[in-house]
Amino acid sequence: MTKVADECWVALARLHRENPGREGFRPTEILRRVEACASGPVRPGVQPHIALHNIANAKPSPAGYRMFFRLSSGEIRLFRPGDPAHPARRGKTRPDPDDLPSELRELTVWYDTEYSVNGSRAEADPVLAMIGVGKHLWAGEDGDTFVRRLRAESASKTPSEPQAANLEPLSTEDLLWGRMLQNQGAVFHTVTGLPFSYRAEGNGIWFLRNGREVNRKLPRSHFSKAVSRLPLSKTTEISDCLDYAYLFALLTDSRIVTVPDLAA
Repeated sequence: MTKVADECWVALARLHRENPGREGFRPTEILRRVEACASGPVRPGVQPHIALHNIANAKPSPAGYRMFFRLSSGEIRLFRPGDPAHPARRGKTRPDPDDLPSELRELTVWYDTEYSVNGSRAEADPVLAMIGVGKHLWAGEDGDTFVRRLRAESASKTPSEPQAANLEPLSTEDLLWGRMLQNQGAVFHTVTGLPFSYRAEGNGIWFLRNGREVNRKLPRSHFSKAVSRLPLSKTTEISDCLDYAYLFALLTDSRIVTVPDLAA
């Protein structure tokens, strides 16, 4: 039997070949393609693999495959060599041909000889080509330390120094939103112990339970409202926000909010 991860990869590869003009596809489109190809009921592991386990640029939870890549739009495409991936992921980028039925093995040939070679976004997209530019500026320190150092340097400058007027300190909300983006795909827990994850899409967040998206998107305005009330001690303090149980869990987790943030 084809492995679940490979089954999802085959579905996405077919979508790419059937729609060459599209860069990526929504998770529900990939799921529908799996359903269309399945000889029976869709296996329970399909949705988690599409939403998380196969995603190269998400924290492993626990699978470490690098078969898919999530775009900033929230759509998903096949992983290409050179795409940024979570450092803890070391898994395969495509199925082993021997693990696929004979009629599907040509998909791996197409992937190796066409998709991977001809679709280098880093070369074609000047914005993506800028990834890593200026990284020497914060070498040896994490992002939060870098931002705080800039703030301290800005405060120490006199008004006559032009950089002091041009440097805008990062707000606490922007700092926390940046950490939200860095931790998408990681597993968090509500106060009642329910595990969940999330993914960012534009100016909002989709929460996922058991690999399924909650049927509404949390807008950043609700995230901002909750941040303005930090520190939080109980969920009812933000009960006027959408999905407040998940939001409370994020804003009381040390991966997103630290003690210095509360003192800022």
